[in-house]
Amino acid sequence: MINQMKSIIFTLIAIFGIQISAWAAPQIDPRLEPLMNGSVESAEMVTVIATFKDPQFLPYLSNSIYTYQDVRWALQQNAYNAQKDLYEILKNGAESNNIPMKMTSIWLANAMIIEMPAYLVRYLAEYDQIDTLIADYEMSIIMPWDGGETQPWASLEANDYTYGLKKLQLPELREAAPNINGEGVNVGIIDTGIEATHPDLQGKTIGFKDFVSNNSDPYDDQGHGTHVAGTIAGGFASGTAIGVAPNVKLTIAKVFDRRGGATFARILKAMEWIADPDGDPNTNDAPALVSNSWGGGSSSSRKDPSSEALCKAVTNWVKLGIFPVFAAGNSGSRASSVGLPAACPDAFSVGATDKNDRIASFSSRGPAQWSTGNIIKPEVSAPGVNVTSSFLRSTYRQLSGTSMATPHVAGMAALLYQVAPDADVSSMAQAIIRGVNDLGPDGQDNDFGWGRINALQSIRPQQ
Repeated sequence: MINQMKSIIFTLIAIFGIQISAWAAPQIDPRLEPLMNGSVESAEMVTVIATFKDPQFLPYLSNSIYTYQDVRWALQQNAYNAQKDLYEILKNGAESNNIPMKMTSIWLANAMIIEMPAYLVRYLAEYDQIDTLIADYEMSIIMPWDGGETQPWASLEANDYTYGLKKLQLPELREAAPNINGEGVNVGIIDTGIEATHPDLQGKTIGFKDFVSNNSDPYDDQGHGTHVAGTIAGGFASGTAIGVAPNVKLTIAKVFDRRGGATFARILKAMEWIADPDGDPNTNDAPALVSNSWGGGSSSSRKDPSSEALCKAVTNWVKLGIFPVFAAGNSGSRASSVGLPAACPDAFSVGATDKNDRIASFSSRGPAQWSTGNIIKPEVSAPGVNVTSSFLRSTYRQLSGTSMATPHVAGMAALLYQVAPDADVSSMAQAIIRGVNDLGPDGQDNDFGWGRINALQSIRPQQ
């Protein structure tokens, strides 16, 4: 059967006029190397992700020039044109030989998720339109640095605002401009879900998709996502304000299970869904920004970020006008410990500071190392040590991590989008950076980024 499938593949390649060139062979994930030499004859099903070469025009797409619909259509057409021939090759070969196989196109990253028998994976390396071939693997939320303590709503810290909101000068901003609260802004969160009935989060979820169990109603069986959501959108049901932008609406992708894990393929599906939740490119229901407290690994072993599937997805979010906020990771204090996707050039990555504006010991440091050159990371930092926010069963919990710093930045971006709803991603990044409290060496550094964010200082010039 193996030889028969190989014959069909090469016959179809000839029919479609596809050229095979040794110099254009895909980059192969080292985890797939055992499947490449023909020694593996197993029919066990494996999942691989193939990314495809993009045409030269694609880098010039920009939401500042084209509409969301224009960019969305161009990305989808690009993926279709790049993938259609291989899709037909695999579909026809599988049907002719009764071989189980499933292909899912991801237009956001010009990638295809392929579930196929292990012995067939090596033939994908013959197809020169594939850019990279990646084994599916486990990713996770960025786990809090400590477990934290659960607090009932009636015994929250005896303050009007959490210390993180005070560091952002939210009390002064709300006194000066009480209507700047995130009203009218849609914020996306990719995480473990949300306890939408929490007193601080009721009525704020307008979109929810469960990539773990396919439940239709919002839920969170881990707690991390509810904590993140509270820092972005929480109110003051306890008597303490916990959320930077309490009037935003939330679009939630539950990708991570109760252990905090998810597959790479599942994450790509969620990143695409949140870029167009209703699946209709004629209606722009995408959030203005997405908060991402997940990732891992290091960019130190990576080559060109333009061929990295996660970086392609982040870059295309930016092209669509979606601001990508990512936690830098909790692998500090060693250098070059910023994980992916935070290390991607277009990711707006976030480090963590404490009450005294010191960089947290766990906060991942830059630079992001790529074969194309090093990039200073993170972009900014925010309060991320002992942050109190909403948790499961209508309680609150104090947690530490860049996962807790990231939603402070996402909430602040929502305030800026309320003031300037038509801002492009570059303008949003500059507005946030312009208002920071510069900590550490002057300018951007690999600990604090440009500095710790300050909502009052960033929003004042926008009014």
